[in-house]
Amino acid sequence: MQLKKIISALIVIIFLGAPTFIAPAYTPEAAGKRKPNLVQGADAARWADSVMNTLTLRQKVGQLFVPRLDVFDNPAGHAALKKMVTTGEVGGFLLGKGTVAGYAALIKGAQDAAKIPLMVTLDGEWGLAMRLTDAPRFPYNMGLGAISDPELLYEYGKEVARECREVGIAVNFAPVLDVNSNPANPVIGYRSFGENPARVAALGRAYSRGLEDGWVMAVGKHFPGHGDTSVDSHKALPTVDHSAENLENVDLVPFRDFINDGLGGIMVGHLKVPALDASGTPASLTSRISSDKLKKQMG
Repeated sequence: MQLKKIISALIVIIFLGAPTFIAPAYTPEAAGKRKPNLVQGADAARWADSVMNTLTLRQKVGQLFVPRLDVFDNPAGHAALKKMVTTGEVGGFLLGKGTVAGYAALIKGAQDAAKIPLMVTLDGEWGLAMRLTDAPRFPYNMGLGAISDPELLYEYGKEVARECREVGIAVNFAPVLDVNSNPANPVIGYRSFGENPARVAALGRAYSRGLEDGWVMAVGKHFPGHGDTSVDSHKALPTVDHSAENLENVDLVPFRDFINDGLGGIMVGHLKVPALDASGTPASLTSRISSDKLKKQMG
């Protein structure tokens, strides 16, 4: 009971004011295999449990943290990352700006120093170039939304995955599955595949299948939909005033298809959605959205 209280409190602290990432148990061997099934899920859970059973309480708490680190490929950067991994014993990390060679060196150093394999992540909606100054550049999703052949998005996802694996990244916080129903949206806009829910769903799924066939976990975001907001959720708390019917017919369509296709992870947005929780609690902090709606109802 005490462990549960500690973990619950830490989860609130970690994600307060930030999106929430929800994913199944993960192993490098299972990453990217098409359409995870119950057998793979059970194997991953057994692997995770076997590791957890060897850890102290402090180590288990450390595994909950996947901090963002703005460090570079120099002695100070490597020392900071090594301290985070060996002293903090974090579960993984997200690097800020850098270069291809710098990322590869930092990630290799961190994995070499870690007792438990690290979950190395990328916030790379248009590939590594979103964070790495010398990585190949791809178009924004708004431009890709004009593509009529989802197969091209699948190949694009596979190439992004290949580049991720080259530097040691196993999770990409992409694609954006928000339907851009508000042209004045200050934070989604060109990050969305468009205003048509079916097209956003088809292209997002194709890209995600490419990522996961390339052994990189896809993470659809920002559940239950950030497309119709006039506020940047990095700076304030937006409200999505859609009715439950509108949510079902527009915002949730891409997420439902993503989930039904067996893809890997969902990021919950920092949004107020009164139709799903009238209390005004952000989606990132309310069980009515992250547990009842996302996990129980949508699977």
